[in-house]
Amino acid sequence: MLNKLMVVDVSACVHTGDASEFFKDRMSFNVPVGGIHYLMRQVCNCLNLRDGLVLCFDSPSKKATISSSYKSGRPQKPIVYNQLELLYQELPRCGIACEKYRGYEADDIVDWAVQQWVDKVTEIQIVGNDHDLMHSVQNKVWFKSVSVKNSVVQRGNFEREADKTYTVFNTISAKKALCGCKSDTIPSIELENGIQGKELYDRFCKFLVEQKIFCSYENTTDPGLLIAFAKFSKLFTPKDLQTLQKRIRLVYPARCPEEVEILPVTREMVDWSRLYHFLAMVGDRDSLHSLGCSTSVTLTEEEKQRMYDRANRLKNGEYAADRNVPFHTPVLKELSFDIFEREV
Repeated sequence: MLNKLMVVDVSACVHTGDASEFFKDRMSFNVPVGGIHYLMRQVCNCLNLRDGLVLCFDSPSKKATISSSYKSGRPQKPIVYNQLELLYQELPRCGIACEKYRGYEADDIVDWAVQQWVDKVTEIQIVGNDHDLMHSVQNKVWFKSVSVKNSVVQRGNFEREADKTYTVFNTISAKKALCGCKSDTIPSIELENGIQGKELYDRFCKFLVEQKIFCSYENTTDPGLLIAFAKFSKLFTPKDLQTLQKRIRLVYPARCPEEVEILPVTREMVDWSRLYHFLAMVGDRDSLHSLGCSTSVTLTEEEKQRMYDRANRLKNGEYAADRNVPFHTPVLKELSFDIFEREV
């Protein structure tokens, strides 16, 4: 029976490893692998503890159709895209599923996994570096940041740790919808009467107190509560309300389609021989040792050639942007856009 669950934003881990002084210069067959080594620390620790594991991958987001500037300021990193594609192609061969759905971000999939499993396990750990992931923090669910600060956010310290300023539990998405987010290139909202996001967020928090709304996960993460505040306050014109609804679709996790079932990976599902070969391909001796692999792993010529080919493609500029590699599993993972639209 599954006891604990680790849900990982893979891109966050690979970016962190690629920037880390300890991991960033690691190479295997001329392929940069520092981000992979960092991620596999998380994966191996989870597998050694016999916990469940969910790996969440980004796909080019449909949220860009809501706002053309969404995440537009983030730099392109071919070295990171190369490693993400390598992981997405190789890990399923090892029995380690990669959750990726066309048009959805890892943030969305993280929330889907939490909602489907929170009542079935004793604890869920979310691993990533994005404030969006804190939307899923609740009883039994906590967030571990892989950023330099390496903070942990849980129900008990949410107010002071969520974004290092006072944030009422769990209003992280409501705050972002009103105050914006620099890293996602979302500016603060400004109403036609000139009132801006920070003042609106303070009024929203006051509204919760005055209306005696208990700050539970179910209440404060419901975007309907933000709409109720907007209508109750009489500060929002019809145009302002449309803007707020648009920002909610941009900020809150997308609604999980009924046909999507997230199945965690456990030790029993892993093809250990293939995993050992993958770790040898990327030169991750530490992970091999942590998994108890005491024998030398001999790579096939085909495995070596896959890495050399990848190094050549990186050198030739094929990873100048996220290639969004095609889905190779038989499971349907391409979902319609109307499912994405959140009702508020």
